[in-house]
Amino acid sequence: MLQELLPPFIWTLELAALGLWLGGAWRTFTRVGQPGWAALVPVYNAVVLGRAARRREWTLLLFVPCVNLIVYPAMCVSLARRFGRSAAFGLGLVALPFVFWPLLGSRWPAKEAA
Repeated sequence: MLQELLPPFIWTLELAALGLWLGGAWRTFTRVGQPGWAALVPVYNAVVLGRAARRREWTLLLFVPCVNLIVYPAMCVSLARRFGRSAAFGLGLVALPFVFWPLLGSRWPAKEAA
């Protein structure tokens, strides 16, 4: 019986995590003056992330295999710093996006992005 209930439960958790990340990314993009719907569009999402992190020149590097493993965390750290957060918070955006993106999108407790 447990094997029948477990897959729907896991799908529910995955959808909840995706919803939390999406809501946080939407709100974060809106706070930096970019359209929130950009979080939904895959390639445009990377372009907006580069603008938000003030690292436009790194955007194309996100599409290079293996290089993106270095560039994406660096962009997330840059984005976190823009909001007055630490580098560890930026790495949290990579490791636990369903927790840290909603925190970054909220107004608590950091300052507004300049």
